[in-house]
Amino acid sequence: MPSDLAWILIIIILCLIVVPFIWRTKYLNESTVQFIIPGLMVFTVIITLLINIPELLRPGKIADQAILDFILQNQAIAHTLLIVSIFLILILVWMIARLPFSDKDLRKFSLFGASAEFAAQVEQKYTKVSEVYSLQEAVRTILLDQVSINKNIPNFIIENRVEDQDGNESIEYVIDVIQLLTYVLRTIQKGYSYGQSNYELRYFVSATNEYSEEELKEQVDRQPVSIKEACHNVLLTGTDSVYKGTIAFKTNMFSTTDEFALVSIHTEDFNFQEQDLDFFKNIFSIVQVLTEYNIIRMWTKRNGLELER
Repeated sequence: MPSDLAWILIIIILCLIVVPFIWRTKYLNESTVQFIIPGLMVFTVIITLLINIPELLRPGKIADQAILDFILQNQAIAHTLLIVSIFLILILVWMIARLPFSDKDLRKFSLFGASAEFAAQVEQKYTKVSEVYSLQEAVRTILLDQVSINKNIPNFIIENRVEDQDGNESIEYVIDVIQLLTYVLRTIQKGYSYGQSNYELRYFVSATNEYSEEELKEQVDRQPVSIKEACHNVLLTGTDSVYKGTIAFKTNMFSTTDEFALVSIHTEDFNFQEQDLDFFKNIFSIVQVLTEYNIIRMWTKRNGLELER
């Protein structure tokens, strides 16, 4: 029969063979890896106790020996105490290393620093996945709010009664573009603050049909630095601006002249990408189509006509 130390070595070798084999299986993932190693250690301690239990139950007489001499002369007791103590210390160190330390020096100091670094990497990846999910959730909220936008668009369409040269009365529809854009931007802001995302957005909108370009520049100068720089860049170059957490662009919705609205969106929570700029522009395009549709619907209803779908 192999000795107790031989049994321990056999168990350790089997663990070294089995653990890498199951490492890539579905049974070992972020939620279970912290229990595998201490579980194997506890298993080893139990096997050691079972192997040496006959000697432990019948240790012999101490007589006039000192307790330490008696333990050292009894190999079963000595090996069992040594192995159990070592593995209990390793289990304790492992559990301490698994604590959620945020200090890198503490991770490097621990004997099982690799496990703590692994936990940090898992946490970092989870954070990135959460950010992506939160952004997607915000976008879905905004798209769902298009229904609400469509219902509220008539509130931004003004009906003016005018008379032509012959004295015939007709209706002229005027769109309050700034109020409409402000409402849409407020909806976008609300979408990003909903659910798990909780992102805070600031926005700025102004138009040359209400202010001259000089007055518009003065308004821009009163904005926060990030928005001010992005808007000045758009006014100077005439091109869209996407830099870190700030987007700025021109839009000439419902205008056939050189008049335009200047829009800027800013957040401290994440960096915008080019596709975000396209997304916001697409929202405004959808709003323009919905607004034009509402005007046509109002006109046909007023004139007793039926709108073809």
